Amino acid sequence: MTTVGEPGPNLHAAASVAADLLLAGCNPVVPHVTWILHAIRPDVPVEAWTDWCLSVLARCDALYRLDGESVGADRELERAKELGIPVFRSIDGIGLWWGAFASRSISGPVQCDDGVSR
Repeated sequence: MTTVGEPGPNLHAAASVAADLLLAGCNPVVPHVTWILHAIRPDVPVEAWTDWCLSVLARCDALYRLDGESVGADRELERAKELGIPVFRSIDGIGLWWGAFASRSISGPVQCDDGVSR
């Protein structure tokens, strides 16, 4: 929809990372499923799916940014930063953060993979 490249490999990559995050104890949300929803309901504008993804993001504890070019992912990244949501680019980083977050042992700002504390 707004990604560069073929949706199939991108969805596969997202699902693979989601599985890793699930096994690390996280509860991942995969916005890539909107490709499937859009295929079933092409009458729904792409922007409606994008807006939906951004509204779901506002309820998330963190964002994992996959590598690669994607207008949609770039919008999610910017929105996460606006909302003060931690952004990660590694399973290890988010796994360690999630363990501390879930046990509520985090106090103060979080050092994210992008080098910014939130």
